[in-house]
Amino acid sequence: MAKINGGDVYNKVPDKCKVSYDIRYLPSQDYEEILSQIKGITNGDIQLHLVGPAVQNDVNHKYIKRLENTIKESMDSDNVAVFGQHGFADTRYFSRFDVPAIEFGPTGAEWHGDGEYVEIASVKSYKDILVNFAEHFDK
Repeated sequence: MAKINGGDVYNKVPDKCKVSYDIRYLPSQDYEEILSQIKGITNGDIQLHLVGPAVQNDVNHKYIKRLENTIKESMDSDNVAVFGQHGFADTRYFSRFDVPAIEFGPTGAEWHGDGEYVEIASVKSYKDILVNFAEHFDK
């Protein structure tokens, strides 16, 4: 549940309530089934604002492997993990066209929060990885 709004003053039972959800479903789930389950527990109006399939890539795709290897070489480390996660990103726009897309970037924390930050040194590493990947893209 992302947000609940109801009423106009504190000391009165509201005549309506608006509940907003942000559902990030897995590739194995069907949004029609999720919507059906929600409809089964409410008698209110349901409005969909954005619906799109979950992104799923082949971790062995040549470009994903190439990026993974570029990161390993640039960071001088074998400790690189490709993993799935809940979230929303522009990768979904590429997946519609069978273009593999993953998220990766500089190190930091508190994403999308008040204390969000990025470690400056990791921005240079990120830039170096992107340049190396681009320079060797078709090799």
